Amino acid sequence: LPEYAFPRLRSLLDAHAPGGEVVHMTIGEPRHASPAFVSRIIAETADDFGRYPPNEGTPELRGAFTDWLNRRYGIDVDPETQVMALNGTREGLFNAAIALCPEKVRGQTPVILMPNPFYQVYAVAAATVGAEPVFVPATAETGFLPDYASLPADILTRTAIVYICSPANPQGA
Repeated sequence: LPEYAFPRLRSLLDAHAPGGEVVHMTIGEPRHASPAFVSRIIAETADDFGRYPPNEGTPELRGAFTDWLNRRYGIDVDPETQVMALNGTREGLFNAAIALCPEKVRGQTPVILMPNPFYQVYAVAAATVGAEPVFVPATAETGFLPDYASLPADILTRTAIVYICSPANPQGA
């Protein structure tokens, strides 16, 4: 597998003297204190930390997911059949490619479209399933969103999976 994105980026940037204020390219660790209610809830539920939660998540958790989707996007999603609890986004994004990517699309190598800059797991998932990764620029010219519609027809007809991140990461579009 290719080197993970952040060590690779550090090796590219470390050789250059900074031209201004340093931008730390971390893995997105929180920089702010947690809200007070988080510590209270952790303390109240500390006894539960000795047991694994159900693989599918609790009904309350899945309900919270679907409530958020409804508030954010105005969509109704069934928490029993259309929502999955995961140990992290990488697990779900990787497993989705394994579960959903066919070996061939119209007799050819499948394509997985991903915005660029991209989340490393998109490319690793494509490599794992034998698909061709197609990195679609998300630049100022495209409003920092990938312009999938501008791709050639031969790419689009082989596309098996499209990764979409909302809001776009790292740009926030």
